[in-house]
Amino acid sequence: MKKLKSTRYSLFVYIAILALVAGLYFLIKNNLNKTVEVEKQPITQVEKEKPTPKLIDKSLFEEKISNEPNEYTTIEFFYPQFKNASAEFNNKIESFVMERIDSHKKSSEENWKARYENRSPGDKITEFPKDDEKFSFDGSWRPVQANAEFISFILAESGYTGGAHGYTNLTSFNYDVVNKKEITLADLFPTNPDYLKTISEFSRKNIIMQLKKEITIDGFTKDWIDQGTEPVEENFAIFTFTPDSIILNFAEYQVVSRVMGSLTVTMPRK
Repeated sequence: MKKLKSTRYSLFVYIAILALVAGLYFLIKNNLNKTVEVEKQPITQVEKEKPTPKLIDKSLFEEKISNEPNEYTTIEFFYPQFKNASAEFNNKIESFVMERIDSHKKSSEENWKARYENRSPGDKITEFPKDDEKFSFDGSWRPVQANAEFISFILAESGYTGGAHGYTNLTSFNYDVVNKKEITLADLFPTNPDYLKTISEFSRKNIIMQLKKEITIDGFTKDWIDQGTEPVEENFAIFTFTPDSIILNFAEYQVVSRVMGSLTVTMPRK
């Protein structure tokens, strides 16, 4: 009798285990077959940063060269012509270059003739200079902006017509492409009627800071700087600009001796 009860108990445990295993199997299978829905997060579209405007677009201009020498001088002058500027502005650039070339040719001829006519006995000066004796005149340009909105560049010329050394001149051109007009320094300070005073004070401090690294700023030099940076238009006539800054170029001898070269001051646009 005890053996029968033991057998029944074992059978009951066995059936219970089978039932538990079967239940677990179907439960797991059921869960695997269910589609788990993942909460969809809204996709935020990342705003693309606007590309920085190209300051210099080479497709918008072509470079020309004037290199016709004469009996007294050699010429090699590069200058730009802009496809998106008015004919008036391009003509102004070209006319300026031709005027500077003509002026140099005239000075070269006058100076050589003076040397020839005032030569001393024994001087081997011919009526016309040999090729390696000719005076020289070179020009180049440096764009700061040349794009769909603005044109801003420096025209640099260097020449020699006799004497101890040659010379270098800088000229700037600034143009509003959209409104088809030249840009003045005042245009860059629309809300500042005292812009010349602002430029003057900034330039003086900046130039002194630059020169202190090279020379001692004595009273004579300080007066020279002050005079060359007085708040008058002509002292800041050679300028270019970008969206962030104004670049002021000072001519030789304007604020310091020639040995220091031409100084440049970069002023942030506020």
